[in-house]
Order: sequence, then structure tokens, then C-alpha cells
Amino acid sequence: MQKSLKFKPSIKDLAIDALKIEREYSLDWWSHSSIFRYNALMVSSFYGMKWGNFRQFYNIPKNDFLFVADSGGYQVSTQKVAIEPTEVLNWMEANVDVGMTLDVPPLDMSLKVVGTFENFKLAARHSKRNYEIMYKNWNGKPELLKVIQGGTADRLDYWYNFTKELEFTGLAFSPKPVNEETLAITLAYANHVGDKKVHVFLGTSENISPITIYAKKFFDRLTFDSSTCTSSATRFRNYFLPYNLSKSITFGGQYKGKLKHLSCSCPVCKLATIDDFRIEKGSHATKTASLAGSLIALHNIYVYLQYYDFLIALSDDEEAYRTFLLSRGLNNTVKMLDFLDLAEQVGFYDAYNKVFGQVP
Repeated sequence: MQKSLKFKPSIKDLAIDALKIEREYSLDWWSHSSIFRYNALMVSSFYGMKWGNFRQFYNIPKNDFLFVADSGGYQVSTQKVAIEPTEVLNWMEANVDVGMTLDVPPLDMSLKVVGTFENFKLAARHSKRNYEIMYKNWNGKPELLKVIQGGTADRLDYWYNFTKELEFTGLAFSPKPVNEETLAITLAYANHVGDKKVHVFLGTSENISPITIYAKKFFDRLTFDSSTCTSSATRFRNYFLPYNLSKSITFGGQYKGKLKHLSCSCPVCKLATIDDFRIEKGSHATKTASLAGSLIALHNIYVYLQYYDFLIALSDDEEAYRTFLLSRGLNNTVKMLDFLDLAEQVGFYDAYNKVFGQVP
């Protein structure tokens, strides 16, 4: 996560009329001076621990705000570094509202979160050791969610039961691969075991987000995260289309399009133009590229939040919700909504056996 950036739109820095705005804006969406404000943020402890006073350093609010930290287990495993659970816990206690237990993801040799059941069991044993240390030293603050790996009934059962005696505030699930089926299975399982505060890692896209939004009725608090909005913007300058989030325009050095303006009413697009989203060549290329990526990221976050708000409102009418999703061609998404309801009616295992086959 990069240091907080400040910019004053002007003819030099942005291709807009400087008279449109007169005050300084922040690119941090949690700031009151941001182009627009959103009241939640999630970081990996692996990166956040570089600053002991992370919350203070980045001026993250303490009131009316939810600051969540992943444990950094994936980065620890893939980058082959050693971090003790107590280090993670101490940093979380000083900075965040909700943290995650330090898990050891079940990686195969290619560092993908898949692999044999034996590798999965080994990862669960290593993770339990970390969970036990955190549990022994945890004083109840911040909230801690116990990470459960797995995307099938047998793997979810194994990891959950293996660590069952260690009760934290709630659960965090990491379904792999992330698709409609694994997300629905994970959420139905979370409902089955009865935890009411649940987080799902990387649970966003036009086809899977509606599943998470629909499942909120089963929980007191259901949260999810995604790096798609920001990473695709900063790396590729992918600008998500407001009316079709599965599509994007890439405003990079190779952009050869003829668009002159964008019909988007988000706060970012009201201030910036297409030229602001371009990567320019020359001595200021790095600064310009960073600003362009940050602006696109804010746009992407805003239009995704609008999509979520729409889904949340529409989900009160389940028939209308399904009709909308079907009109978007999201047939498999609707099937997974039906699975969630079936699991609620007949039980997780009977529903799983009927839809996905016999539980091993």
C-alpha cells in the first residue's frame, strides 16, 4: 500500500477546468477530503506491519469506520518469510477493528491454493499451531475471525473440525478457486455451523457478488473483500464500465480509441477526463501513471459500490432479484441462490449431495 497521495486538480496536473473545484482532494477514500468517501478498508498485516502505527500514519478514522486486516498468511507462505502469530496479533491490537488468524494456505508446488488432501491436512496442522498461540494471547480485542480453508464439503469439514475448540469472534473463509459454486458452498457451510460474523476472501465480480449479497440474510454481519478494483486499475488502467462491470476499457499507453468523453456520473468522472486516465510519456510519466491509476481505481470502487447498493436493495424482493440476474445471463448465479435456500431448508449435507454429489 503506497503512501497517502494528495493532489490539487489544475490545468497542469489534470485535463479539467480548474474552476470546477477549488479545494485539495485526497486519493484515500477513507479521508474526509477524498473525492468520495467509503467507510471500510482492508490491508494485509504482512504489509501493514512495516508501520507500527499504521492507523495513525495513514489517518484512518476510528469512528464510523471498519478497518480490517488479513493475517498475511498467503504472503508469508509465498515469500518464504517467518512471522510469529504474536507479532501479527500485537500489530492488530494496536491498529485494526477486525483481524484474521494467521493461517498457512494449502499451497502446491506452483504456489497455487490447491493440492492433495495430505497437503491440505498439513496446512491445517500448521495453521492450528498459529491459532492456538493467538488464542492464548488474545484479550478479546480486536475482533478475530478464524480462517477456514477449503471449497468442498470434506475439506471445509476437516479444517473446521480440526480447529473447532478454538472459538474466536467469527469465521473467515477462503474458497478456492473463487467461482459461483465454491462461494455458495462456503456460505451455506458458514450458515450450517452457525457463526454469525463471517468474512469471505476475494468475493467480488458481477457473477459472484450477488451470491454474497443474497446470503447476508443468514448472518448478523457478512463482509467480503476484493483487490480487483484497485489492482486492475493501477496495473493495467482498466476502467470498469458503469453499466456492465464485466467489461472494461484499458486506458494505457497503447490506447488507440477515439472516445472524447465518458458518460459516467461518479464523483471521479465529474472531475477528470479521459486524458487524465492516460499514461503519458516523458519526464513526468511515473507521476502521471500513478495519478491515472489511482483515479481509475477510485472510479472502479465507486461503480462497484453502486452495484452492491442496487443488489442489496433489490434482494428484499427475491423474485425480482432472480429476474434481474437472469436478464443479465447469470443463470449459474441463480442456481447457487437456489442451493443456498435448499441448504437452509433441508440441511447443508443433503443439499450438497443433491446438487454436487455425495460428500466424500
